[in-house]
Parts: sequence; C-alpha cells; structure tokens
Amino acid sequence: MTNNFKPAKGIRVSNLDGIQEGYCVAEQQNYFIITVNVSAENIDFVFHSLCKKVRTPAFLILEHATHRDIERELRKNDTDSLHKDVFYIDGLQYKDFLKLYEKHKELLINDGMVQFGFGSHDGYDEVFVRKYKIFTIYADVPSKYTDELEQLGIGRDDNLKTVWENFTDETPGRCETISIDNKNIYDMFEELKESGLYFAERREDN
Repeated sequence: MTNNFKPAKGIRVSNLDGIQEGYCVAEQQNYFIITVNVSAENIDFVFHSLCKKVRTPAFLILEHATHRDIERELRKNDTDSLHKDVFYIDGLQYKDFLKLYEKHKELLINDGMVQFGFGSHDGYDEVFVRKYKIFTIYADVPSKYTDELEQLGIGRDDNLKTVWENFTDETPGRCETISIDNKNIYDMFEELKESGLYFAERREDN
C-alpha cells in the first residue's frame, strides 16, 4: 500500500499533511470501532477484502444527502443539522452483495456524496465507507479485521489522523457528486430498487 495518499475523484481536500494509510481501534461497551484511512487507488481492493469477513446473511447499506427541497422544510435555521437518507438491501450472502457492488463500484468508490457498506444481521459486524471515504468498521470480533488490514499492508497507528483534522476555513474539504458513463448515484439508486433497495429512514448527518 502507498503512503502517497490520494482522495477519491469526488472529494476535494486542500490539505493532506500527515494523512496516510493506517488504522486505529477504539473500544466501546460491547464492540470495537476500527477507523481506516485508505488511499483512493486501494479502496476497491481493501473494501472487497474486508467484506469477505462479514458474517452472513448481511445487508447492503447506502446513504446520501437528503434532497435540498426537503432540507428547506426540515431545517429552521442555518445552524440546524443537515440530513441524510438511509437505504438497505437485506438478506444478502457475500456473492449476492458482490454482484451488486461490482456493477456499481466506480460510483460508490468515487462519488463524494454516497456512503456505503456491508453489515451482518448478527451482532456488530459491519464495514462502512463514510464521508471522505474513511472506513469505519464495527466489530465484536475485531481481530479478523485488524489481521486482514495488516496482511494488506495497512498498519496500526494509534495517533491516526484523518482529513477531518486538517479542515479549517483556509483549508476546507468538499464532497461532490460526479457522473461516470453518464450515470450518477441517483441513477444507481433507481437501478438498485429493482434488486430490493428500500428507503429505511432519514437521519441527522452528524
């Protein structure tokens, strides 16, 4: 894996000082959270490798920003939280998930506005790619993921720095929607509805 860290196509980050591939682990009451920096050219391979570890049956989760017309109704002032819409496809085996992922992976990996993941219906066991394509793994058996990350050449860094820590008024970040082969994420969501994708809820986007 590379230390020359690159953001995905739909992500604009003006300051990458100190940003490199690595992971850190935080213990919660009943599970662990593993945060992982992955350079853009490695997102596909790393995500693919980690998702093989997820217990099945499992779900595909997709999130994107709530439409601006709805936001105008929800937000009373500029300091109110923005929102995101959450979608699922349930009851997937890994091979079923892989077919869906492979068909849409270029948009999933590169679009700045979509967040995506694969998680088990049993316990804490989910690989999720958040804003700025930062990986967040929720695990009650963290060793299977940390062992895999080490095998992939991504080492543990208890002082891991993400792009969020570099954002200031002078060095902002921005997530953008892009098109690939004349298709954007909204087209992708419509296609996935034919495979069982459904709207689950609208959350505050913290």
